[in-house]
Amino acid sequence: MPTKEVKSSFMDNPRKLWEKVRKWTAIISILLGLISGSVLIYQWWSRKQKIAELEAKLEQTIRENQQQYQIQRDWVNLTTPLTQNHQLKLLFHNLLQVFADRYAKSKQIDNSHLPLLFGGFYQKAISHGEKQDEMGNCSYDKENQQITISLNQIYLLNKIGYDKYFATPEYSLTIDFATLTETLAHEIAHYIQFVKHGKSSCESSGTKNKKGKFLLPELVSEHTEFTREIKEKMLNSDEYKKFAKWWKETN
Repeated sequence: MPTKEVKSSFMDNPRKLWEKVRKWTAIISILLGLISGSVLIYQWWSRKQKIAELEAKLEQTIRENQQQYQIQRDWVNLTTPLTQNHQLKLLFHNLLQVFADRYAKSKQIDNSHLPLLFGGFYQKAISHGEKQDEMGNCSYDKENQQITISLNQIYLLNKIGYDKYFATPEYSLTIDFATLTETLAHEIAHYIQFVKHGKSSCESSGTKNKKGKFLLPELVSEHTEFTREIKEKMLNSDEYKKFAKWWKETN
């Protein structure tokens, strides 16, 4: 009976097995290298694209800011016609009185002896570094026993479509409706304190001693609390929602 020839396997020849392993290891290493290189190239390209997009957006933002700054340099003439709008002034007057009276009543404070008036809009340009505190004012006339709240005329830029006021092309102040609401609540809180204490103080106006501590810390903390609560009541009221709709829709 003839003997069958048995083909040799890799197991019978360790050298051939090792050469095969080395060959596939080299191929796999090359493939992994190509994949890793492709990933690195893609990541580099992706970062480069993102940087280019961010730079383009930044350049566009700078151009838009410069354009708005140039337009808003004439903010007095742009907004003065609105200061003559009787309906606008009446709306602010009524809103201030309604929310001041409502909040005083909730705190069981009698404010009948100090009427609150809306003094209209004053012109005060905002310089670089100045903050939102310059956007409203509450003054107490002790001689005539009345309190007046006025707003910076710059807020009327929001009425004609701007959300920011550019004091310089690089420095802007937010003047959107939410910020206007904060300012109104802030000034009404001053009014309530004038009624309650005959004086008022907040973080922006409170006098500090040499150590940097407020001289009237109880009034400062109370003003912060009053502002927060008044703002919440305003935002949840039907009157203010109607006013917000009118403000945003009518230009």
